Amino acid sequence: MNTKNRLFAVLLLSISVSGMLNNDISVKAEGETTAEGVTTLAITPQVSTPSILQVNSKTDRSVIVWENKDNCDGFEIWVKGNGKKKFKKVSSGRDTQFRIDKLKLGKVYKVKVRGYKNSDGKTVYGQYSNTLENVITNVELKKVNAVDSFSAIVKWKKGDGVTGYDIQYSDNKKFKHAKTVNVKGNDSSDKVLYELKSKKTYYVRIRTYKSKNKKKYYSDWSNAKQCKVKNSNSIINGSYKDTDGFFKDSVFFGDSVLSGLGIYMKSKNKGYLDGAKVDGVVSYSLTEALKSDSKFHPLYKGQHMAPEKLAQTVGAKKVFLFFGINDVYNTKDPKGTYKKYLKLIDRIKKNCPDVQIYIMSTTYPVKEHEGSEVLAKNLKKLNDLMRSYCEKSDCEYIDITSYVSTSDGYLKSQYCSDSFIHQQISAYSIWDKVLRNYAWNKKH
Repeated sequence: MNTKNRLFAVLLLSISVSGMLNNDISVKAEGETTAEGVTTLAITPQVSTPSILQVNSKTDRSVIVWENKDNCDGFEIWVKGNGKKKFKKVSSGRDTQFRIDKLKLGKVYKVKVRGYKNSDGKTVYGQYSNTLENVITNVELKKVNAVDSFSAIVKWKKGDGVTGYDIQYSDNKKFKHAKTVNVKGNDSSDKVLYELKSKKTYYVRIRTYKSKNKKKYYSDWSNAKQCKVKNSNSIINGSYKDTDGFFKDSVFFGDSVLSGLGIYMKSKNKGYLDGAKVDGVVSYSLTEALKSDSKFHPLYKGQHMAPEKLAQTVGAKKVFLFFGINDVYNTKDPKGTYKKYLKLIDRIKKNCPDVQIYIMSTTYPVKEHEGSEVLAKNLKKLNDLMRSYCEKSDCEYIDITSYVSTSDGYLKSQYCSDSFIHQQISAYSIWDKVLRNYAWNKKH
């Protein structure tokens, strides 16, 4: 053993014995000679490696939290921004959390921390912590509003460079048993949540994610917002008899469910709903409506006419559309049906540039009918798409469905006339109230 190692061994033995006898360990400065004639060696303080506990992301900043394992004198925080090659020190100090401001929304950042101790006028650094890679900025959750007795719409501010969003909702403040809905892509800034329970209060939050190198990096959840779902038994005030000519020069196009509204109107006085023309045709679909020649087109003076041509012929100023049941039933494809809906709307607009178009929500089947679960689910998706389209376009959306539906999204059995999807006169009296109330609100 060389002289230096022998001296170090003696020093350690001296410290060990002193500590056992006096329970007080002291280390002399480098080069100082003890009473026993032993020259001491300097001992470099050991600095533990911190562990990042969490990164709490908000809309434009991130709070990084770590632990101080052995009372470090301070910490350095290092960040590597999106696309940068090197880490940059952004701060140092004694706190065990730090807020990074003005981060770019939806970008991937890397974060690491290291501790340090001051000894004899020198700074001794420890190892860097684990490196966290995260989308540490989130979008702003703007609002959550109940749509009807079983659904609510969530709206947020779109992010830049975001791959998608997760929306989480629960009837529990702590999000126990929460459900998560994924929104892929960055084209949407709203989403309708379905299958909610009537009169319940729900809590909703959102987070972004970024896909990179086959990994998903998530932001933290946003602050939660709450909304109360409407009462399934509440029918809006529909006592307004005077619609002030709102439906004058209007025409309704749709299938056999819509034809029930025409039958209902004929039971009323002449000129009811301002004499609007209702052309509901059995088995009519968007597929048939888009054909230039079809036996399902509504009749006008003995001739079958496509909706856009008929609307032009009668000089319609307003067109109301009720479609989707037959298309979705036959294809099980709500997105394809949605695209057909938009084609029909475009055709009507080209033929009648000044016409105002209204989309009436598609009603559902009763729960007891075979296959109703799939059909109802697909029709909900179609309504979701059409509602979103109307919010972004000059078309208007009229919700009929929620007033004749159960809280879990099926046609109420007392309104059904055939144990499937067609409706009784009592249901159309509700349609009537909804339409007249809509007209009254537009005028007032």
